[in-house]
Amino acid sequence: MSRRRKKKTRPEDAIEFDSDDLSAADDSADADVDGPADRSEQPAESPKQRKFAKRSPSLAGLVTRSLSAVRPAMPKRKANEKKPRTLQRWKLLTVLTGLAAVSLWFAPNVAVQFGLLSYVVDAVSADFDGEVEVASASLGWISPVRLHEIVVRDHQGQVIATVDEVTTERTLIALATNFSDLGRITIKKPMATVALNASSSNWEQALAAYLSSDESEPVSTGGQGSIHLEIVDGNVAITDVETQQSVSFNEIQLSATVESTGKTSISFESQCTQADDSGRAKASLVLQAPSDEEQPSSVSQGELHCELTGFPIHFVRPLLHRFAPSIQDVKGISDGAITFAWDNTTQRPALSLDSTLAVSHFSVFADSLGDDELTLDQINFRGDVSAKDGVLSVSSCQVTAPVGHVSIAGETRLESFDKIDLTQLMLDSIEFGRTEISGKIDIAQLAQLLPNTMQIRDDTQIESGQIVWQTQSSTTESGPHFEGTLQSHDIVANQRGRLIRLQEPVHCQFDVRRTESGFEVERLVGKSSFMSFEGSGRKLDGHVSTKVALANLQNELEQIIDFGDQRLVGQLTANAKWQRIDENHVNVSSRVDAADFSWHRPNKPVWTEKQLAINAQAKLELQGLNVVKIVSGQADIVAGREKLVVALTRPVGLFETRTYPVHIELLGDLRSWHVRSQPFVDTTFVQLAGFVDANADVQVSTNSIVVEASKTLATDLVVQLDGRRYAERKAVLTLEGDVDLSKRAASFPTATLASTSISARAADIAVDWTESIAASGKVSFRGKLDRISRLAGFESQGIAASGDVQGNITASHQNGTVRFTASIAADNPKYLAFQRTVRRGQPNRNQNGNWERVWQEPHLNVSASGDYDAAGQAISFDTIDIAAGTGRIIASGEIKRLDADWLADLRGTTEYDWSALSQRFQKHLGTQVRLVGKEKKPFSIRGPLLAQLMSDPQSVTKHVSKSGVSKPNSLVPPALVADAQVGWAKAHAYGLDIDQANIEANLQNQQVRFSAFELPLAQGKLAASPLIDLRDRDRPILHQSQARVLDRVQLSPELCRTWLKYVAPLLADTTQAEGVFSVDLNRATVPLYSPQQASVFGTLEVERATVGPGSLSRQFLNLANQIKAIVDGGNASRIVNADRLTIAMRPQKIQFEMREGAVGHQGLTMHFGDVEVTTQGWVTLDEQLRMTAAIPIQRDWVEGERMLQSLAGQTLDIPIHGTLRQPRLDSRAVQKLTEKAVRGAAESIIRDELGKQLQKLFK
Repeated sequence: MSRRRKKKTRPEDAIEFDSDDLSAADDSADADVDGPADRSEQPAESPKQRKFAKRSPSLAGLVTRSLSAVRPAMPKRKANEKKPRTLQRWKLLTVLTGLAAVSLWFAPNVAVQFGLLSYVVDAVSADFDGEVEVASASLGWISPVRLHEIVVRDHQGQVIATVDEVTTERTLIALATNFSDLGRITIKKPMATVALNASSSNWEQALAAYLSSDESEPVSTGGQGSIHLEIVDGNVAITDVETQQSVSFNEIQLSATVESTGKTSISFESQCTQADDSGRAKASLVLQAPSDEEQPSSVSQGELHCELTGFPIHFVRPLLHRFAPSIQDVKGISDGAITFAWDNTTQRPALSLDSTLAVSHFSVFADSLGDDELTLDQINFRGDVSAKDGVLSVSSCQVTAPVGHVSIAGETRLESFDKIDLTQLMLDSIEFGRTEISGKIDIAQLAQLLPNTMQIRDDTQIESGQIVWQTQSSTTESGPHFEGTLQSHDIVANQRGRLIRLQEPVHCQFDVRRTESGFEVERLVGKSSFMSFEGSGRKLDGHVSTKVALANLQNELEQIIDFGDQRLVGQLTANAKWQRIDENHVNVSSRVDAADFSWHRPNKPVWTEKQLAINAQAKLELQGLNVVKIVSGQADIVAGREKLVVALTRPVGLFETRTYPVHIELLGDLRSWHVRSQPFVDTTFVQLAGFVDANADVQVSTNSIVVEASKTLATDLVVQLDGRRYAERKAVLTLEGDVDLSKRAASFPTATLASTSISARAADIAVDWTESIAASGKVSFRGKLDRISRLAGFESQGIAASGDVQGNITASHQNGTVRFTASIAADNPKYLAFQRTVRRGQPNRNQNGNWERVWQEPHLNVSASGDYDAAGQAISFDTIDIAAGTGRIIASGEIKRLDADWLADLRGTTEYDWSALSQRFQKHLGTQVRLVGKEKKPFSIRGPLLAQLMSDPQSVTKHVSKSGVSKPNSLVPPALVADAQVGWAKAHAYGLDIDQANIEANLQNQQVRFSAFELPLAQGKLAASPLIDLRDRDRPILHQSQARVLDRVQLSPELCRTWLKYVAPLLADTTQAEGVFSVDLNRATVPLYSPQQASVFGTLEVERATVGPGSLSRQFLNLANQIKAIVDGGNASRIVNADRLTIAMRPQKIQFEMREGAVGHQGLTMHFGDVEVTTQGWVTLDEQLRMTAAIPIQRDWVEGERMLQSLAGQTLDIPIHGTLRQPRLDSRAVQKLTEKAVRGAAESIIRDELGKQLQKLFK
C-alpha cells in the first residue's frame, strides 16, 4: 500500500488522513473481502449473490466513510511546532482501536441497516424457487436474535407462508462462538398455504431444488450441542386446486429436540377444522440415531404414538384427490390410538404395533362402486403385532363392520425389515408355527349397501346369505400342513313376494402339505350348481380340471343379479397338467374347450362358436425346484378351419431376458376374429369382413414388440370406419419395425401395401401416440382413381373420379404435429357425378341413374405442403398448387374436422384459359358459346366440404313426391360458403359479341349468386343477375328472375341464324338483317346438366327490323305468289321477286316460351311487300317445325274481279312442318283457296244470269 509522507503536526492538532490513504485502504479492504482479482476459477454467483454484491460495501469502506463524516476541522499547526513521531503513532493507534471496538459493537445493527441481513437471507434461500422477505430484525451481541414479519412467496409471487416472529434462546455472540449448539428456536404464529394439484403442489415446486438434490448428508450438531425447535399457534391450510376443497390445521403446537447423543423427540398437537367440522390430533415421535458413525443417516430405535379424538377423516379429501383419485369422497369420525416401536440395533430387528381405531358414520364414494355409496355405522380396527428374534407374531388383528369381519392370528418368519415379501410371508406361515385366517361377509347387508355394484334386480331383495372362509396352518408329524374352506350358505332372496333360494351354494376345500420335495396339494375340490373343479399334485407333477355350465351360471345368478341384455350359453371344460420328464425338465399343457358357446351383448356383435378349443403347451427347464428357462412353448386357438397360433422360436431364460421371440399365424374369417377380440380390445369403432392369412416373427417384451418380418394377405376385405365403407378384393401388407409401448411410439424402416386399388411403399415410418397419433416418414404410391374414390367413400357423396394417379408424400413429426409435403400426378383424370331419379315402388337397386362425366383433363398435377394435427383432426396448408391444362389453382388455409365434414377455410387464386375451358364445357354450352382470355382471379372457401356421409348412392332410399321424382340431395353442404370472380377478355354467345367483363359470384345456402351486371352488347346492353341452385345434386339449375336482359340490341344475320330463329323462324338462314330489338324474361330455369330441358318465358320486342329472305320466308313468298295468281288471274305485275324482296317487321311484341326441348311463339307478323304473314307454333331444338301461318287476302288483290270479291278479308291458315332448313307448307290450303275462288265465280255468274231473267219477267 502506498502512503504519502505527512507533515509534522502538533499534539493539539486533529489527526488527518490523506484521501489517497483512505482510498487505498478502502481498495485493500475490498480486495480482502472480495478475494483475488482473478475469478475465473470461482463458482458462479447466484442472482441473489450478485444483488447483494451490488448493494453491500466493504467494512473498511464503511469505517472510512464514518471517520470522514465525523472528522472536525482543526487549526493548522505552526511551522515551528514539533511533536515526537512515536507519540503521534500511539494516538493514531488508540483512535483506531477505539473506532474498531465501536464498529464491532454496532456491527450487527450496521449490517441490518446496510442490507447485510437481506444478503444472508438470499444466501440461505438461494435454491428456493421464490422469495423470502424479512421485514425487520433485532440483532445484538448480548441479546437473542429476533426476526419479524417473515413472508415467503413462490415463483409466481403468491404468498405461501408468513411468520410473525422467529426468536433464538441463545445470544448472537453465543451462536457466533458455538454454532453447533443452536439451543431453543421459537417460531410464533406461522401460517402456511398448501395448494395441491393432480401431480404436484406449490411447496413441492418451490422446494424442487432441495427435493431433487442427490446429497443426503444428515443434519449434525457436531456432537457438542443440541437443537430445540418450537412452533407456537401454527396454521396450515391445504386446498385442492381443482375441487377447491380445503382443510385447516389450526393451533398447531410442535416441539422437536435433536440432542447431541443422536436422540430426537418430536411432539405434535393440532386442532383440525373444515367448514363446521373439527377434530383433534396428537402425535409424539422419539428417534435414536445409531452410535455407529459409519451409518450416520439411519435410525436404530424409535417409537411413534398417535391419538385421534373426533377426527373427521374427510379432512383427507385434498390428499385423496392427489394420491388416490379413484376415491371421490370419504367421510367419518375417527377415534383411537396407534403405538409403533422398533429396534434395529440387534442382528434381528424387533418391532411392535398396538392399535385401536374406531371410525363411525363411515361412507365412501369410489369409481369402482359406480353410483353406490358404501355407508357403515361403525368400523373397528384392532391390531397387536410384534416381531422379535426373526419371528413375526400376530396375536390379534381384527376388522369388524356391520357387513362382516376378518381376523388374523399366528406366526411367521421375518428376517429383515428392509425387503418384506408378502408372498414369502404367507408361504412361511404354512411351514412355520400356526396361522389362522377367518372371515365372514353378510351378503344381505352388502346388497343393501351396494345394489348397483352387485347388479341386484330392482324387484329383488336379498334377505339372508353369508360367505364364510377359514384357513389354518399347523405342524404335524408328516410336516407343515395348510388347509381351508370357502362356502356360501343360507342365500335367500325375495322377488316380488316370491322366495328364491340358491339350490347348491358354492363350497370349496383345499389341503396343502409341505414335503421334502416341496408343496403337495392333497386335495382341491369345489362344487356348485353351475361349476365343479378338482385337482391334486405337487409342484412338478399334478393336474387341475373344471367344468362350467354358462347357462346354469347365468340362470342361477340372474335370479338376483341383473345381467341386462347379456346372455351366456355353452359348456366350458378346462384341463391343466404338469409332469416332470427328467431331473431338469417338466412339461406343462392345458386345454379349454367351449361347446355351443354364444355371448349376446347389447349393441355388440354376437360371439358364437360351435366348437372352440384353446391349447397351450410348454417345456420348462428347472434348477432345483425353480423354473429358470422356457425351452419351447406354443399356444393356439382353433375354431373349425380358423386358427391363431403363437409359438416360441427359441429357448428363453426367465432371468436372462424379458424378451420372447415368437412366430404368429392367423388364418380365418376377419369378422369372426374381430368379434372374438372385442371382449379384450375395444374395436367397436371399426367393422371388418373378409378372409385373412397372416404370419409374423416378432420379439415380445413387457414394453416393446419388435416385428422382424410379417406378411398379411386379406381377400374380399371390407372395412367400415367413421361411416365410410372401404372395400378391397385383395390386399397384401408386409411390415418390419418395432413398437415401444412404454413410450407409445413405433418405427417401421420398410412397409409395402399392394391392393387392387393402390400400391404403396413406405420408408422410415415413425408413429407416436403419446397424446394423439402422429407419424413421419416417406410414402410413394400408385393407383386407380376410380377404385380409390370408391375406397374412400366418395361415391356415397354422389361423386367419383377415374384415371391413373401416382405420388410421393414426406412427413416429419414436430411439436405435436406432422409436417408434410406431397406431390401427386394424375393421367387422364375424370370427375363424375351420379344422376338418378327414384320413382315410387321401384326397388332401390333398380333406380334409373348413371354416372355422368362432368370434367376431364389430360394431366393433373397437385403439390402441397403443410401440417397435420391428428389430435385436432385438422390439416393446415402452406400452399396447395393444382395445375391442369385448362388452368391452375393456388391456395392456402386449413381444413378441420377431418373425421367428420372437412371444415375448410381456404383462400387463393385461380388461373384459367377460356380457350381451353370452352372446349371442356362444349358439351353443356354447345358450339355457339366461345370465350377468350387468360384470367387470374381470387377465391375463398369457408365451411364443410362434405355433407353427411351415406354408405352407397345405389342403396340410398329417398323420399319420392307424387310426381315420382325423389326429393333431392344437395350438390354441396348447406353451410359451405365461397366467393369467387369470373371474367373474360372477349366472348361470343349466340351471335352476340361481348366485351371484357368481371363478374363476382357468391356461394351461400347451396346457391351461387352472381352480382348484377350490365355489359355493352351490339350498341345495346346485356343485363342479368343469374343464380345457380345446387340443392339438387342431380339437377343443378340456373335461374334468372324477371328482367330485361337484352335492351335495344342491333339485329344481325348471325343472331337470326342462331338462337333468334327459334323465336322468329321466318328469320332463319337470312343473310341480311338490321333493326333493333329487346328481350324481357318473365322467368328462366335452365338445368346445367341438360340445358335443353330449360323452362323460359318472355317477350321479344321489335322496334324495327328489315331482313332478307331465308329458306322459310322464300317458301312463304312462293305461296303468296300462288295465292295472288289464283285471286288475280295471273296478273304478272303482282308477282314478287324473292331476290329483290325485303322483309319488314313493324314494331311489335312477340310472346315466347321454351319447355320440353322446344321453343314456342305467337303473334309474329312479317310483311313481304303487300303480303302479311303472322305465325305461331313451336320449333324444337333439333329444328323440327310445328307451326301455323296466317295470310290474310288483301282487298286490292281482288279488285276488278267481281266474282272473287267474297274472298277479300278472309285469312288463309297454312300448317308448316319439316325443319328450318327444309320447311314443308301444307298445299291443301291453296287447293281450298282455288275451290273457294271457282265456287265464288260460278255463284256470281248464276246470280247475274238469274237477275237478268227476273228483270225480263217483271218487265
